[in-house]
Amino acid sequence: MKRIGLTLAAALLGWAADAYIPVGAEGSGVLTFDTAPAATEWATATLLRLQTKYHTEAELDAAVQASSATQFSNALTSSATIPPSTYWFGFRYNSRLLLLQSRPSPAYNNAAHVLKATLRNTSGAAARSLAIRYDQGLWETERGELPGL
Repeated sequence: MKRIGLTLAAALLGWAADAYIPVGAEGSGVLTFDTAPAATEWATATLLRLQTKYHTEAELDAAVQASSATQFSNALTSSATIPPSTYWFGFRYNSRLLLLQSRPSPAYNNAAHVLKATLRNTSGAAARSLAIRYDQGLWETERGELPGL
């Protein structure tokens, strides 16, 4: 499991009145992405470079902690391209691969892409921790990725 994924998810945990991903005592179950997710469940945005580059996990974590969850409210656009094409504005939903993807474009001033899941505790008890499991695949490795993430 990737540490940065947990950091981003925990830092950007949001609460919406309309829709959310329910997390009960046994978790949320497997999310299959058979259809594009609503922006009230999964949203995206970018952290613009503006003279900032993130060379370490600590630098990226600090930038996320300084951000507000409301900054990350854009719906994921859809793409059917295989292999995934570059995209400058955050994460996308791939309608052929049935997954969420990010393939940043180096042509813009993006420092990081952010993916926010909006979760709600429906267990009826306080949640003291949150475990997140996911599958990660790489089509190709781009220069500038943080090692180990």
